[in-house]
Amino acid sequence: MATKKTAPAAAPAPAINLALLVAIAEATMADSYMHVSAGDVAPLLQAGYVIQNPSIADAAGSLATKTTEQGNAYLTAHVAEVQALKGAAAAPAAATATQTATTAATPKAKMDIKIVDNFELPAARRTGPSRSESYPFGQLAVGQAFFIPATAEKPNPERSYASTVTSAKARYANAVEGQTRTNRKGRVVPVVTLTRDFAIRRLEDGAAFGYPGVAGAVIKRTA
Repeated sequence: MATKKTAPAAAPAPAINLALLVAIAEATMADSYMHVSAGDVAPLLQAGYVIQNPSIADAAGSLATKTTEQGNAYLTAHVAEVQALKGAAAAPAAATATQTATTAATPKAKMDIKIVDNFELPAARRTGPSRSESYPFGQLAVGQAFFIPATAEKPNPERSYASTVTSAKARYANAVEGQTRTNRKGRVVPVVTLTRDFAIRRLEDGAAFGYPGVAGAVIKRTA
């Protein structure tokens, strides 16, 4: 008589610190981040709800932490618990879907637009990247790099963040006065010179950045 095999018990799901996840989500929505210790954030990392940047740490060694799309989706799915946690005002991250739907359904007031002849534009000013940029492009010296670990949501960060690197290059580019070119879309655009250049590559082991055995993308300032 054949012996019936019993499937191994599934590993218990990590306990989710909802209050911590909400706080990180609020910082992320403000285009910033929250410093959290590796121990406190471990269950959220395991669940794929947050991502940490080992290149940005505070004096205590806590790392800059942001929510992922998966983490925001978890909060949206648990909006009742978030509302109970925060009281009458729902957490922005959890209420995003409701707010978006409400905004879309509300008719917008017609804008009173006035046309002015011969208006002189003010001189363009370059203020540089925001001090709250998500990744530390502005802090890199030539030859320095930082690491973005792969997640379940973004298993190939070298592709997912390629446009982020392109945008960073553009922030540090200066237009050459009086020179234009035609881009691949047939548009005439200014010729620019890069004051800083960055490259992104796949890295199979992030040990040098505090992620031993973890694959991801490394971004380096090359000029």
